[in-house]
Amino acid sequence: MAVFQGRRELLDAFRQGERSAMAEVYSYYVDEVAQLLRRGCRLSDGKSLLGVRDSQRHRDLLQDVFLKAFGAPARQSYDGLRPYGPYLMRIARNLLVDEARLGRRFVPLEDPCGEVEVLPEEDAAPEEALEWRQLSAATREFCTGVDAPTKEFIRLRFEEDLSQRDVAERMQWTRRKVRTWEDRVREQLRRFLIHRDKRRPNPAPGT
Repeated sequence: MAVFQGRRELLDAFRQGERSAMAEVYSYYVDEVAQLLRRGCRLSDGKSLLGVRDSQRHRDLLQDVFLKAFGAPARQSYDGLRPYGPYLMRIARNLLVDEARLGRRFVPLEDPCGEVEVLPEEDAAPEEALEWRQLSAATREFCTGVDAPTKEFIRLRFEEDLSQRDVAERMQWTRRKVRTWEDRVREQLRRFLIHRDKRRPNPAPGT
């Protein structure tokens, strides 16, 4: 529930499919979901799933998680009472299960990440898939427009998935500075997506 805590207007806007609301929810959870997909997880039977290391495949699966979660049926059925983060993580784990069924091996991991509940498959409508591709493109646009230190921070923290401690060592920063920059980058991304959506012209009637 975290992102919706005490924010009924955001919840209503999200359920109605407003892009700025979806952008805020996305930016709040995307790093956590991306980390699970990269590192893998352990199943309830004791087996563990290998995370996805191929960068393109990782991006595809990350997109698929939010396509499923942001589809109209899923958005409109969310009541704002159940925790939203674990719901996204279940979708991510199920996608890793599907990867394993397609030929990826089960491998031991050091840390478990909870049980997997297999959810029913739900195909996204073409217009929803297009909308999410546009949102992903906007995120890439944000990354190309930042200054060199911010770009390096994003590369180390989110693309290479280094810990805050490792990022601090690589950039010769304190841990506190890394945490501050991480919060700042997330807020900048959220504002960028909202402002970009506001600048986009409304389609003409009938188009």
